[in-house]
Amino acid sequence: MFSGAGSSVRHALVLLPVGGRRITVRTSAPDSSLPSPGTRATLSYAAVMPKLVAGPSVGSAIQTASGAHHFRFNGIEILSAAGASTPRPPAQASG
Repeated sequence: MFSGAGSSVRHALVLLPVGGRRITVRTSAPDSSLPSPGTRATLSYAAVMPKLVAGPSVGSAIQTASGAHHFRFNGIEILSAAGASTPRPPAQASG
């Protein structure tokens, strides 16, 4: 599963149960454009990282259905929309 480098997604990404499979949600940018494993991403990588944006009309940027697990996010920026009047957690589990 991937999202375009530098794009913004302004609706909730709902993670569903996938029967124990491991799912990676990642940028479409090549690995060479990202920091090496174990290295914290800095603002210099923002152009290649898609953004999942939480906000008043979206709620949490990432939501999980009951039983969803084994999801990994690589090279994805998760943030709250500018000017959001109600603070919301960027990710929220249910069930």
